Parts: sequence; structure tokens; C-alpha cells
Amino acid sequence: MLISKVNNMKPRLKYPEWKASGFLLSGMMISFFSLWLPVKQAEAHGAVGYPIARQYQCFVEGGFWGNPANIRSADCRQAILNGGANPQWPFQQWNELSANPTNPGDFETVKRAVPDGLLCAGGDPRKRGLDDTPTTLWRKTKITPDNGYFQLRWDNTQAHNPSRMYIYITKPGYNPTQPLHWDDLEKIYDQQSPAPVPANNTGHVAGTVGTFYLLNVKIPEGRTGDAIIYSWWQREDAGNEGFFNCSDVTIEPEQGVSFPWKDGGRYYTPDLRPAPGDSVQFRVMGGNTQGLEAVNVRLPITSHNQASNVWTNELANVLNAQYASLVRVGVRNGNQIGYLATDFAANKIWLLKGYSSALDIIPGSPAPDPTPEAAPIARITAPASVQASTMASFSASQSTGQHISYKWAFRHFVPASSIGESVSVKAEDSTTELIGSVSLTVTDSHGRQATSEKTVRIIPQPSPGQYPQWSRADVSSYHAGTIVTGLDGHAWVCKPFPYSQWCSQSVPTSWTDQNWAYAPGSHAANALAEENRAWTALLH
Repeated sequence: MLISKVNNMKPRLKYPEWKASGFLLSGMMISFFSLWLPVKQAEAHGAVGYPIARQYQCFVEGGFWGNPANIRSADCRQAILNGGANPQWPFQQWNELSANPTNPGDFETVKRAVPDGLLCAGGDPRKRGLDDTPTTLWRKTKITPDNGYFQLRWDNTQAHNPSRMYIYITKPGYNPTQPLHWDDLEKIYDQQSPAPVPANNTGHVAGTVGTFYLLNVKIPEGRTGDAIIYSWWQREDAGNEGFFNCSDVTIEPEQGVSFPWKDGGRYYTPDLRPAPGDSVQFRVMGGNTQGLEAVNVRLPITSHNQASNVWTNELANVLNAQYASLVRVGVRNGNQIGYLATDFAANKIWLLKGYSSALDIIPGSPAPDPTPEAAPIARITAPASVQASTMASFSASQSTGQHISYKWAFRHFVPASSIGESVSVKAEDSTTELIGSVSLTVTDSHGRQATSEKTVRIIPQPSPGQYPQWSRADVSSYHAGTIVTGLDGHAWVCKPFPYSQWCSQSVPTSWTDQNWAYAPGSHAANALAEENRAWTALLH
């Protein structure tokens, strides 16, 4: 996996000038960009790392702040020349090519948010250099399907779940000299986003990329040659934020049917005899030039799972369920791998090319008087009430059990079901108070289950006009406790100090209300985590 050096980040210039000697920044501009400081870089989100997206490739190469003639790659150079008043914008915001469709479930609203001719720019005219540079000029990533599939990777500076992934490919006959249109595309992938995989300091921007999304995408049968892979990652929350990337590829003919896994050796050997109090540690290393750990799982050994056929089964269940994109444990049957519980010693470790594994026993102190493993207990941390049409967070972190999984069910919330230790869902819109409910079922490694339920009041939004509308002209009067109607029509209250100073911060004339992170209910504010917002939703 390629690890690339990252150029120093520089502030974008509103009115760029290029000279042989470089750019000059005035004190006024530096002061202006200091307004960004309260909003963390982690609030930006990600880009397609493989096959690498246009803007991501140009950002990684760098050099786009000087004279365009000095940019080494013709595609990035032409995108700067075609980029208009702020040509560096798409490269500096490589991980935030985003738009906010009013209703992502209605494809017509998506096409309005990201219109034809601006697909690679994520619908943002300021980034149109990505579309106005012909596809014929952009460098291509070679991909060779494996059993008809290839693995697409999103490099995330901030993962978002729940969300959904849509992948498209240009149709045969697409004219690469013209900007991309929706009618040029056919959909080849449509699924919920998988659980993010730790990046472990890899990716094209090592250290900035925290996690990966890995998608197994099927290429239409018989497709070879040049194409555009168009990726749309849509968050499922109140902000409706989606991310849109163009990746240029050359599809190589598939070299017959292949098997992606290599034999990593026996899973179990007789010398592995852990005692109660020990832990069995399984690690997967590699996939990058540093050989960092991609998987590290420890299974505590007790008198109840000490038997070889028991602990091997428990560990394999964890690996096959949670890390199936990196390792498999089982017996091969054709191109399938399945765990053989009836003959646990026959199972093997299967790894991807470039990876290795290790299984070790970590000595511990055996419990002198072991007690039976307790059954799981489901516990829900939830708000007592939420406002209609707002996001609510629920946690199962106080639940107990051995290697438990989580399944949620909701009434009067969207989506109606979810998985994971912590989830966020949206309360239904209503003009009358609703009694919502949340149910949590936890399942441990022995298949034992426990369920907990709670009710949540869903309070209707205040009547329009009950509170004054937020206005950039009035920000100097806002202080802790001020209540206004936000840009989304909901009621918001200014948080106590130190957040209150953001409520009263003046808005630069070049910023729209929706792009101002300290405007309650704005698109920019809704994209922030609660702890980074100046205003909080008013609940009664």
C-alpha cells in the first residue's frame, strides 16, 4: 500500500495570484482564516483512496499553490488552469467534495444538488476544474477484477455511520471529452456502509486518514478499458450530507477465475494449550510498508472455554464476523471458506497477499476459584426526550457480556433498526407529542441474549415565530441562553461559555449562512459533532 508524504497545509486564497516567486498572504487574510480554528479537521470526511479520486491525487502530489506551469502532472495543472477564481479549492478540500440533497431518497433532489457537468466537483461550481478537465487527460488507475469484483477503498478522516454507499461506472460509449452527466452512468453497487476498518497510520495521507471503508464492487461482465468509477457516500442523518468522487480507471481483462486468499497455515496446533487466566492473542500484520497490525484480538481463557475445541471456535467466530475483509478461518471448498467446528484442527488461516498472522498465548494469573461466566445484560443509555426531526444518540456501553453483539429496534425513529454499540437515529417529525421506544438485544459468544427497552418522549417543534429568527446582523447581541429559530426552522439555544463566544462571532461577508458553522441549523453546523457546536437544540 502506498504511503505518501503530505505537503504542508496552506490556507486557500480568495483571490489567487500566481507568480514565479509564489503567493503573498496579507495579515488580513491570515486573520480571516483564524476563524476556522474552532472547527476541527476531523469534521472533514474522506475521499476514494483506491482507485484514487481526481482531487485526492492532486492533493497528495502537492505543488498546486505556486505557478501552474510548475505543476508536474498535466491533469492537475489543467484543473488549476480551468478552476476559475479559486482553483486550489478542490485540492485543499480533497476530503470534502460534498453536497446536501434535500431528500437523498428522491434521486431528482440529488441531481439538483449535484447537477450534470459538476458531478466530479460534488455539485460545487468553485471546484469545476475537476469536471472541465477532459477525462482523456486524467491519469488512470489500472484495476483487474478478481472473480468479477474489485475492492474500492474510501480513506476517511471521519467515518459516518449510518450511511449508504452508491458506486457507478460510465456506460460503454461515454464521450470522455465531455463533462460527466448522470445519464452517462450505470449503478453497480448500492449497500449500507460497512463498519470502518482502522487505517493504522496508512493510506495516502498517513496519520490524517483514521479509517477505511472497504467495498467489494462487481464490474459489469465484459467491461474493459477506460472508465470513470463514480462514488457517492450518503450520510443518513439530519444534514443529508453526501460525498461525491470521480476515479479514473483502466479495467484490465480478468486473468481467469482466481482465489483472493493465500494459505496462512494451520489455525490450531497441539502445542497451543492455554490455561485459565491466560489470553489467546491473534494478530494480522502487513498490507503496508511498515508491517503495522491490521487486526489484534485477545480472547480471555477461563475454565469454561479452556478446551481446544471451544476457544478455537470462539476466536474464529470473532475473526470471521468482525474482520472478514482481512482474514478468514476455515476450510476451503472451491472459492468459499467455511469454519469446520466438528474438526477444528482441520481449519486453516486465510490471508490476503502481503499480510501475515501470529497466534500467541499471553500468560496470566489463573483464577483460584473460577465462577461461571455471567449471562449478558443489556443496558441502554438514552435521552428522556428529544425534539421532533432531530438526531438522538443511544449507547449500549454499559451492557455486559462476553464478546457481545448489539441489535437495536426503534419506534418513531429513522432508521427503524441498527447495529453497533452506539447509534444515532432521527426522531420522526410530528406536530403532536409522540412516545417513541428503543429496544436493545445483546448476544454473547455462547448465543445467550438479553433485551432492554426504554421509552423516549418526542416533543414537537415550537410553533414558527415563537422565537426570533437567527440573523447574521444580530450576532453581536447573542449570548449564553439566547434562544432563536435556526436556519432549519427549529429552536436553538446558545451554549454557555466558552461556546457562547462563537454564537456572537461576526460572519464574514464571503460566507453564506448555510456554510457558517456557528449559524444554528445550518448545513455546516449540522455536520459538526455536538461538542463542536455553538448552539444546542432546545427541548421542553
